[in-house]
This record gives sequence, C-alpha cells and structure tokens, in this order.
Amino acid sequence: MAAFPTDVMDLTHDSYIEFKNRTQPKELIIPSYTHGFALLHAWYFEQPKGKSRGLLVYFHGNGLNVSNAAPELYPVAQETGLDYLVFDYRGYGHSVSTEKTTFDGATQDGAAALLKAKELAGDKPLIVYAASVGGGTALTALESLKARGIQIQPQFIVLDSTFLSFESVVLSFGSTPAPLLCSIHDQEKMQLFAKKTSIPALIVTYDNDPIISSFLSSETAVHWAGKTHFVTFPGEEHTLIHDEGNTEYRKFLRHEILNALR
Repeated sequence: MAAFPTDVMDLTHDSYIEFKNRTQPKELIIPSYTHGFALLHAWYFEQPKGKSRGLLVYFHGNGLNVSNAAPELYPVAQETGLDYLVFDYRGYGHSVSTEKTTFDGATQDGAAALLKAKELAGDKPLIVYAASVGGGTALTALESLKARGIQIQPQFIVLDSTFLSFESVVLSFGSTPAPLLCSIHDQEKMQLFAKKTSIPALIVTYDNDPIISSFLSSETAVHWAGKTHFVTFPGEEHTLIHDEGNTEYRKFLRHEILNALR
C-alpha cells in the first residue's frame, strides 16, 4: 500500500490505554475476500440508542493503526452525533491476510469496510474521512464497488492532505519510493471517481506539507466533479487531523460536517 504498515498496536502509551478504557469501542472483524483473504480489525463507537445522526468512517494513512488513529476523529464524531468506524488495512494493527500488503489489497479492504459502514449506518448518512494515502484507497474502493454494481453514496467526503496521482507523489519525492507504487489501473480508478462523482467534498491541506505538497491537494480539488470546498491552512505538518494542536481545524471540521448533515 503505502510506506510502513504498523502491525504493533500502540497500547503501551498511557493516553491510548486510557482512551480505550474510557470509550469502550466494540471490536469488529470485517472479512475482505479479494486479493487473497483478509480479516480486518476495526473499532466501532456507537452513539446512545436513538441519538445517532449517521456514521463516520475513517481511512487512516501510513504509520497508524486503530489504536492511535481512533482518537484523532473520536471527539469530532461525538460532537456531531455520529457513530464512528475506524479500521485497519491488511498488515496494519491486528488485521491479517494470506497476502502481502499492497495497494490493490488495501483498496479491496477499503471496499469491505465501506460495505460494513453502510450496513451499520442503515438509512442514516455516511460520511467518509480519508487522510494521506487513505484518500486514494477510499476513492479507488468506491470506484471498485461501482464497477461491481454496488452504489455507496456517502453524503460527504473529507480528503485530508491527499492526491489523485501516484506519479506526482513520486516526482515530489524526487525518487521512486517503491512502497508508494500502484498500478496505473488503480490510479485511473481514483481519477475516474473524482471526475464523475456528485458527492460534495471538503479538501484540506497544510500549505507547507512536507510529504504530500499542497499543490497535489489542489489538483484533487480542480478535478473533483462534485461541489468542493478547498482550504489551505498554514503549517508544516502532514495531515491536519494528526495535528492534535490544531483546534481551529477541528472546530472548522465540526462546522462543515454539521452543515453536510442538514
């Protein structure tokens, strides 16, 4: 998939232990049947019965798994009244597979997670948050489902520091980081989805992102066929949601999600 699958659950740090003990997520296993067979580990946080306004599913980026990714969007889900699903691709956390972690496999894992998210959401709105390479995974998964005749229509998508072209990412690195490579077919899928979708999207980036340049995020906004809101924040981090100190962004994100739910 992308750089470094994190297969060790980060439950040694006091803050993550406290988070899990306090929030008591349901632990789910989601089967993923293509590109070998995978069992995806997920945490699911439910609103009190009758209080849910929809479901938020998180496609996290590299170097994370559910143990350290879940806390990033949990406050936003709570404050907007959304159930919350965060899952790991094969090779990450406790997710296991008969095959190595590849972008193809991660895409199909994303498709399996979207099907589960839709099942959990029922007739309530589904909102997708995708960060870094998770953006490409989410868009390719949606296009793959569409090709199989399965229409999943999120009410809103947030793309945080992501891109539509792996070639452009390689050029921005000035070399070819092998783990970032995917097939041209996969790249075409994410671009095709962006150019044909009617789903409204919030596209955000830091102006000095050291990993995925803000220009690549702006390209995504240019090609997105649905209604878009592209916002650049001052900063030098990679992904806004991973920056715990950016309370301004979290307030802005809550506002955008609540608007989408109206």
